[in-house]
Amino acid sequence: MHTPVLLFLKWDRFSRNAPEAYDMLKKLSRQGVTAKAIEQPIDLSVPENKFMLALYLTAPEVENDRRSLNVMQGMRRAKLEGRWPCTAPMGYSNRRDEINRPIIVPNEKAEFIKKAFLELDRNLYSIEEIRRRLQREGFRCSKSNFHRIIRNPIYIGKIRIEAMGEHPAQIVEGMQTPIISQKLFNRVQVLLEGRRKKNAHPIRHSVHEKLPLRGILQCPKCGKKITGSGSKGNGGRFFYYHCSKGCKVRFRAEKANIEVNKLISKIKVDAGIKDIYKDIVNDYFMTKGQSKESLQKGLLKKIELIKTRIRNLENKFADNEITGVDFNLLKGRFLNELKELEIQKNEINLYSKDIALQFDYCIKTISDIGKFYSNADVSIKREILGSIFPESIIYSDNKVRTIRMNEVVKLLCPSIGTYEIKERGRKHEELLSSSRVPSTGFEPMTYGLEGRCSIQLSYEGINRLQKYKNPWKHKLVLSYWAS
Repeated sequence: MHTPVLLFLKWDRFSRNAPEAYDMLKKLSRQGVTAKAIEQPIDLSVPENKFMLALYLTAPEVENDRRSLNVMQGMRRAKLEGRWPCTAPMGYSNRRDEINRPIIVPNEKAEFIKKAFLELDRNLYSIEEIRRRLQREGFRCSKSNFHRIIRNPIYIGKIRIEAMGEHPAQIVEGMQTPIISQKLFNRVQVLLEGRRKKNAHPIRHSVHEKLPLRGILQCPKCGKKITGSGSKGNGGRFFYYHCSKGCKVRFRAEKANIEVNKLISKIKVDAGIKDIYKDIVNDYFMTKGQSKESLQKGLLKKIELIKTRIRNLENKFADNEITGVDFNLLKGRFLNELKELEIQKNEINLYSKDIALQFDYCIKTISDIGKFYSNADVSIKREILGSIFPESIIYSDNKVRTIRMNEVVKLLCPSIGTYEIKERGRKHEELLSSSRVPSTGFEPMTYGLEGRCSIQLSYEGINRLQKYKNPWKHKLVLSYWAS
């Protein structure tokens, strides 16, 4: 009986991956099949011939790796020069310039890309709704690809280059015609980042208006989240909060809601602390901090310097004093610096000239938070609770307590009471907030008002303000804005 033989021309036709080739040879051997190369015959019954087999199998793999590396390096060089050597992204088409180098040019789908950014800038519809609207108009694009498109700087004339070995990732100026402006792209990225943070909130399920504390309350027994539901009974429908893990903790939602309303209503700014805060704010902005005009003047000077450097760099490139790679590297760095300075200049414009009036508005907002909370819908109530209480709220024995309160609210409102808490046989009094400093300042949301305000204190300032007998001895770093 003849032994089956698998014939092929050369070993690189059998496989160009050595580990996979050895694995396949073992499988063939177990089936009684002999593999033979016509132009590179090897007698595998002789042990020494396995050296030749290793050479025949490894050489094609090395050749593949070298070719792949050369291609990647060539594509990276092309991108550094501002050219796009890959398949054109949606909205562009691959073309060749006059010296046969690859370029991309806008095509008929460019208008859809521009419209997508304009709709996102309006901030009226979700990303998916905008994609579906464009799809109905003839723009065929998957959900994942659409998300990549609205993040891709190629549409403002730039090219993102991924990191490779010791070379870091970077963004350089491209040769392609931009489809949208830099300002429009930046505005959209700010909106997308805001949506990302908003969607990252751990509680985003639909909540009934009678259950605003669902997912915010913590079970006093097991520490898990409290959920809620309604049940029909004599006289109508009643709502209850109960543990999501089934440890039989259950109580009327109405009672817990009332206690939380009482807790929020206790937030009143102490008059003496308000005066101290106001004096420190005025002192900081009028004496310690630079004026809006001086800050703008300094930034405009830096912006003009960067623009001058870019013009000089372009002149050197035109005179062949630097290479295209160096030109793109340096220009990309200057443009990034220019972008940061422009952002700082825009932030300065947020500061109003009358800091005292803004501060009064902010303090009034905090003092009236109880009224805002009572009149707000369920989504705003949850936002208010999330701003004041960074951690879960516990309802037990008809009382509400929290593990931690926002430190700024705690300092502004020291009159909030305490509860006696039992823990592992010990008794101790705990403020409605602990002494730990939270990572962010108090940021009340917009409660149907015209405007939004925020106070942020440094940790050093918070600790020193707790001993405010003489506030002028303290270096309180406080930033405030209202728009």
